[in-house]
Amino acid sequence: MGFVSLYTAFSGLQASQAGIDTASHNVSNAATPGYPSDQNAMNTAIGEIDTALDTVLEGLTRLGPAGRQIEITQGRHLDEVSTVRSQLSQIEDVDLAEAVLELQMQQTAYETALAAFGRASRPSLVDFLR
Repeated sequence: MGFVSLYTAFSGLQASQAGIDTASHNVSNAATPGYPSDQNAMNTAIGEIDTALDTVLEGLTRLGPAGRQIEITQGRHLDEVSTVRSQLSQIEDVDLAEAVLELQMQQTAYETALAAFGRASRPSLVDFLR
């Protein structure tokens, strides 16, 4: 259910609320002197209240699953934010001393490998005679 359906359901709820307000006003003023208190008008008002109530209930049934889906999506996003923050923390919170030590060990290994290759590939007297 998308945002259009949510908007439609919400608009329906607002229209039903206006209908309920009007019918409620008519019912509450029925006993007021000078206010037309026709039995047919009262039955019509009660019918309008029933219709508005049905519309409200229908709108609530549409909004329920949509609200649940929004809660699920929000939970997923919060989990993703937590994961990204954890990964960022691991990247930013590097132990400087450990990183320098690791770099020096790699540099020493590299220099040793270069020296070994240099000794192994030295030209010999036989190479000059060829």
